Amino acid sequence: MSGIIGQVRERSGIVNPVGHCLQYDSSFSTSAISTGDNIDSDTSKPLITEGAEMLSLSFTPLLAGSTLEILVNAGMDANEAANMVMALFNTAIHSTDAVATSASRTGGGVNHNITILYNYTTPSTATATWKVRYGGHSGVTKVGQSNSFNYGLTMQYGITIKEIAT
Repeated sequence: MSGIIGQVRERSGIVNPVGHCLQYDSSFSTSAISTGDNIDSDTSKPLITEGAEMLSLSFTPLLAGSTLEILVNAGMDANEAANMVMALFNTAIHSTDAVATSASRTGGGVNHNITILYNYTTPSTATATWKVRYGGHSGVTKVGQSNSFNYGLTMQYGITIKEIAT
């Protein structure tokens, strides 16, 4: 197989092949957290006022027009049968609505791995803060613990942002 892998883009003296990872940053935690603040299970986007904040990460792109690949992963549990919801926000994109959401239903006391993968084309090199909120449609939703066991605070959850040249 042969062919061109990608074109080369030149901005501000920086040469980056298409698909090249320009930079990345991440924020991880092993804290056991829980909330009774709910995120509605309906057909509307989750709002930034729903649930509780799990993580946040500020990120400054190197190039306008590049792609941010955002990955959020967490083990979540609930104390009753409920939809566990995780939502990604960036108020520079929309002041109140989630830009991406993932959910899973539990019978209560069963840990689920919930993941969000979101790609975003950067309009500029302005710093933006990405926030992750979580909650259930009822009861108490837990992160970093399973059925009230935290396994010595080794259940890691986090957000990673990679900037890819496009």
